[in-house]
Amino acid sequence: MTPYAIRCIMTYRKGLLAMPTTSITFRADNELKRCFEAIASDMGLPVTGLLNAFMKATVREGKLPFELMSDECAQRKLIRTKLEEAQTQANNTDTKWLGQDDVFAKFREKHRYEV
Repeated sequence: MTPYAIRCIMTYRKGLLAMPTTSITFRADNELKRCFEAIASDMGLPVTGLLNAFMKATVREGKLPFELMSDECAQRKLIRTKLEEAQTQANNTDTKWLGQDDVFAKFREKHRYEV
């Protein structure tokens, strides 16, 4: 991290960055922009508010406030999390396990399905 970045982080943490605002212009994919605007709207924020929150969190933490990963990596992480949840549930002695016949009976009952 550059000395300037460290100075910015320390200044921001002290609450001394109440300076005049400036404009930032960048290019983004149209669909990405529309999705981002929809999410900001759902949160009750303008796009600039959400971007400012992101920038403040980045400066406050001195790093991105989230983990960057590829789609494949994100899918592996989700699968790993789900497997860990399943393992925790399997190890829980209070979990009631149903046999195959019970599962099919519940399915037939729910869907009124006759074999």
